[in-house]
Amino acid sequence: MYRLDQRPIGMFDSGFGGLTVLAQVKKLLPQENVLYYGDNLRAPYGGRTKEEIIGFNHEIVEFMLEKQVKAIIMACNTSTSHALQHNRDHFDVPFVSLIERGIDMVSEISKTRNVAVMATEGTVRSKSFTASITSRFDNIKVMEIACPLLVPIIENGSIHDEKTRDIASQYLSEALHQQADVVILGCTHYPFLVPVLQKIAPEHVTFIDPAVGASEYIKKYLEKNELLNKSNCNGNYEYYTSGDTIKFQECGSRLLGFSLENVQHKSF
Repeated sequence: MYRLDQRPIGMFDSGFGGLTVLAQVKKLLPQENVLYYGDNLRAPYGGRTKEEIIGFNHEIVEFMLEKQVKAIIMACNTSTSHALQHNRDHFDVPFVSLIERGIDMVSEISKTRNVAVMATEGTVRSKSFTASITSRFDNIKVMEIACPLLVPIIENGSIHDEKTRDIASQYLSEALHQQADVVILGCTHYPFLVPVLQKIAPEHVTFIDPAVGASEYIKKYLEKNELLNKSNCNGNYEYYTSGDTIKFQECGSRLLGFSLENVQHKSF
């Protein structure tokens, strides 16, 4: 049985993208234990129906509650777009939304009042970012750009290929054409492409990684509710995937730049 403050923070994604969130949490809260689930077997989520995604979320959250997590970061914006309300209605655990946290600084940063969101097809169809931004800020124009080719590129380890640059440039050109000076990375995979995107975009364009805001939010939440793990030791990380554990370990380690240990298989 975990002591209250030593319970892990749960986070999940359809695959490897949520590891960008894990990296931010590790940086800001190094003492916290983390339980990560990558649903690689059923990825990508972008082309799934809302009903499918809600069903997947329900299974994953139930598993995490069995593991006694104290909070869950939904490290998958497609899941957040379709299943956040379902999760909050059905489970007694706090959920952190990257969409909600990803737009916090938009109004302060954007000078042109034109904001672009690069995301999966599923997230774009839901218009979740547009709804969230326009409900909070006045006079901001939002363009959501579906980027279906980026997730496979990242998961295949082809980030620095010339073809990747060409594809990313094609997607980004839509945003630049509309004078966007802020681009929200609306899929947790996309921060892995920031070095590529920054070489393509003009210097005045700011890329927002919602994982940064989410990690800051979870830190404040845990502090406020006295749920911080106050151990002097670094946290323990458990990884689960519905896919191949060896591939998950190899690809995840390559993307993050440090070795992933303790990868286990869990499917539903």
